[in-house]
Amino acid sequence: DMKIVNYLRWARKIWYNFKCKKGDAMKIVKIHSDSIKLGQFIKFLGIVSTGGEIKNYLLENTVKVNENTTESRGKTLFKGDIVEINGEKFIVEVENDN
Repeated sequence: DMKIVNYLRWARKIWYNFKCKKGDAMKIVKIHSDSIKLGQFIKFLGIVSTGGEIKNYLLENTVKVNENTTESRGKTLFKGDIVEINGEKFIVEVENDN
C-alpha cells in the first residue's frame, strides 16, 4: 500500500545530529515532510516502541513543545519547533530533496 511505502521512505530520512544553541545541547531531528505529529515524533526517537504506548507516556512524563507542556499526541510539529522530553531538547528541521 502506498501509504506504508511513503511512511517507510519518510522514516528512513530521520537521523540525528548535535547542535548547541544558547548553551543547551540540542539534537536536530530532520524530517522529510513539512510536519510531524508529536506521537510520531516520540515513536521515531525510539522512546516508545508502539503508537499505543504514546498516550500513557505523555501522561507519565513531562513533554514540552516550544516551552509549553502538552499531553496531546496529535500536536503538529513544524520546522523550528523545539520539543523537550524529560529535560532533553530536540529541534525539528525539514530535509530538502534537492
